Amino acid sequence: MKTNDADRRTALIELGAEALADVILELALLTDEADQTVERIVSDDSANIARLEERIANCVYDEDADIVGPIVFIQRLEFLLHDLSLSVHDSFEGFRLTTLFIENDHYVFNNVNDDGTFSRIFQNDAVELLVHYGSGCTDKEWLCHQLFRLYDEDAIGSRWNIFAGAAEYIPEEKLRMLIERMQSAVKSNPGDEAKWSYALESLAIQIKDFDLLEQIRLAGSSTLSTADICEIARLRLDAGDASGALVLLKKVDATRNRQTEYNKLLLAVYKA
Repeated sequence: MKTNDADRRTALIELGAEALADVILELALLTDEADQTVERIVSDDSANIARLEERIANCVYDEDADIVGPIVFIQRLEFLLHDLSLSVHDSFEGFRLTTLFIENDHYVFNNVNDDGTFSRIFQNDAVELLVHYGSGCTDKEWLCHQLFRLYDEDAIGSRWNIFAGAAEYIPEEKLRMLIERMQSAVKSNPGDEAKWSYALESLAIQIKDFDLLEQIRLAGSSTLSTADICEIARLRLDAGDASGALVLLKKVDATRNRQTEYNKLLLAVYKA
């Protein structure tokens, strides 16, 4: 019968520090994850940062050369983010290391047939870590620059979610400056308008700038679809502009397809 965790803990404490250290070192030989966990525990912050920077730099997957296969590599990526979150306490360094991790995405996506797992790691898990570290970083302009750089340098379209949660750790004033920088990038290179429109939409929704969202949607089409109108009206309502939301909703002609969302939203507007 397996010993319960409470009894195990008591027994391990009774072993003494020296015996317990020998057991931990023995376990560290079994897997790379166990070895890195021991390394994390015995290292100071600067050593852990250097260790993680090296591991991130070596975290490149070549399906033809890597005999471990994608499943094991996925586990390595997941553990690397987990290790980073526990090892690095400085917000600036944590954000910097997370951006380095994200920069490896093209090495992965260019060499694997992704079923969505790799996308989740880079586009969700890593972005959540950006929010975590970004919240504690005081240099908000540097954060904006890093996000802009990551998105601008994305050659394969894998970083579409990089701005998710940005309003949680960057003040609106700085985000509006970032929006202006994006708009300038579009003016300088009109061919990139489609690329930047998603990022601009993400920030517009986060700061509840319904005029900007409408402007972006109209840039891609001469008229707004019912779905567009509902989304912009919802943003107006969330921003406290119920009357403006109603005016917009009334633009949906009765002959057009009034979706379920339209009816729900119209009811919410009347209740506001």
